[in-house]
Parts: sequence; structure tokens; C-alpha cells
Amino acid sequence: MASSQVVENNHQQGKVYFIRHGESTSNERNIFAGVLDVDLTAFGRLQARQAGSDLKKKGVKFDAVYVSHMRRARQTCEIALAESQALKSPDTPIHIDHRISEKSFGIFAGCNLNLLRLACNFNCEVYSLWMDITEMGIWAIFNIFWNFVSKPW
Repeated sequence: MASSQVVENNHQQGKVYFIRHGESTSNERNIFAGVLDVDLTAFGRLQARQAGSDLKKKGVKFDAVYVSHMRRARQTCEIALAESQALKSPDTPIHIDHRISEKSFGIFAGCNLNLLRLACNFNCEVYSLWMDITEMGIWAIFNIFWNFVSKPW
């Protein structure tokens, strides 16, 4: 019982912070990005600096940082960390992790959101299909794509 209490008492609680990337060139152009590797816009860089400033005001210091391999996420991370000086030490690891990524929008990557909504007759539930791709979901996405490419824009 005593050793169990010692382990319990030595348990350190920590915090996890999630920061979404700033505005990307895809956001600015109103297109689905998903796994497309795009940069931040000037506004996105400003948002990243603001995130860093917020971290600094809160006195946050990171023991480790994990970031997606996507450029927009890495850029946000670099800018926010430079602004905040939030690493506990210069040796604090920054891990680029390919498991932290966007969902693939498949055939819709790079498509304009407004045109896609038109192709779906403004009744677009595509997002839920991407979240749970089943055989039926794949056919539904194919049908939406077919409607999209066959419209006379």
C-alpha cells in the first residue's frame, strides 16, 4: 500500500495545448486543403504571432512540442515559439510527427468550396462521409464528384 501511495504522490500532472494553424493559402482561396501542403498567408503568420503572444502572457513553458509535418502547422509552430519563447530550454525537443495530420479530402482536395456546395445542391454532408469512409461513403463521394465535374460551370 505504501509503495502505491508513493507512485501516486510522485505523479505529475501536466497540460496539453493544441494550437490550430493560422490561415493558409487554401483558406484564403476558399478551397479544401486537407493533405495539400500549403503555406500560411500574411494573416496566418499574424495569427501565429498572436498565439505566441498569448502563450507568453500565460507564462507557458513547454517540455516538448509535437507538430504535424504539414508546412502550415510547422510555420505556425515556429512563429508562435519564436514569439513566446515558450521552450523550457534550447534543448527542448520539437517533434515533427506524421501521425498528426489533416484528413484526406481525396478527390476534393484543391476544389473550391462554393463550387462544391453548388454541385451538392447546397445539401452537403460530405464532411461526415470523410470522417467515416465506408463502402457506401465512397460511392456517395464518387456521386458528388461526378455531379461536380459534370456541371456546366
